[in-house]
Amino acid sequence: MIDSTPRRTVLRGLGAGAAALAGAGALGACSSREPRQEVKAGAAGFTLTDQRGQKIRFDGPVERIATAIIPAPSMIAAVDGSHARIVGINESTLQANKEGIFGTLFPESRKTATIAGADFLPNVETVVDLAPDVVVQWGDQGEEAIAPLENAGFKVIGLTYGTQEQMEA
Repeated sequence: MIDSTPRRTVLRGLGAGAAALAGAGALGACSSREPRQEVKAGAAGFTLTDQRGQKIRFDGPVERIATAIIPAPSMIAAVDGSHARIVGINESTLQANKEGIFGTLFPESRKTATIAGADFLPNVETVVDLAPDVVVQWGDQGEEAIAPLENAGFKVIGLTYGTQEQMEA
């Protein structure tokens, strides 16, 4: 188990961008397994190692987040207490926001731009227009899910899914 103080420091440094990772990690907080992500925070920014093993360097707080992962916006908003940093979401998330309680709690979520459909493949042109500081994307959906974003110059946090260990990490 890791001390909660570094976890808070990371969330403050990354802002809501880490929330997708931290939110997933919080779900497995009762586990005795150690987290797999490595985050090194400092005054000049921080480096995060995502579930693909890629190191992503941030020079300061993340203010704009886009994510193709359907549950990520609710995790980000839960940790951040706001939907304000979320600039792009999955089309399925938008539909759920329009019809469900999340849209009532965070009315601005009903008008968020969509960056991907049910296939999770990013619309890079839309992402470019939104200019996020980070994109949270599935890291196990093949190169076509992440490579176009990285080729366009975006920092991408790749998450994986399917096992209890992956969820906890």
